[in-house]
Amino acid sequence: VEMSPTAVPVRFSGEAGIPQAYWIEGRTLSLAPPPVEATTFRVTYFLKIPPLTIAAPLNWLLEEHPDIYVWATIRECAAYIRDPDALSYADGRFNTGIEQLKAESRADRWGGGPLVPQPMRQVRGARC
Repeated sequence: VEMSPTAVPVRFSGEAGIPQAYWIEGRTLSLAPPPVEATTFRVTYFLKIPPLTIAAPLNWLLEEHPDIYVWATIRECAAYIRDPDALSYADGRFNTGIEQLKAESRADRWGGGPLVPQPMRQVRGARC
């Protein structure tokens, strides 16, 4: 459970245990209560899109989906010159690019194949 760093002392005593909450400050991820021993865990997070600069003229979005940048730029230009037809067209293309990006993200996260049901199995001594 994500918590505010100020709420942690109220809920947890500071004694080590099984982590039940976390908070992020800057680039530091903290757990509460702190683990008793070294712990390995898996984290999935979303990173902000790095801005384009003279020092870093490319980022992952521009390299993998340049169409999103192109249609976003055309959309802003169409809004600036007050061309509703161009704005509508560019907006549709931009949204299509965003939906494709979301679909790729879901496929990367959970795999692209269909879900396959698995039969239930009796675990020795347990009822399912």
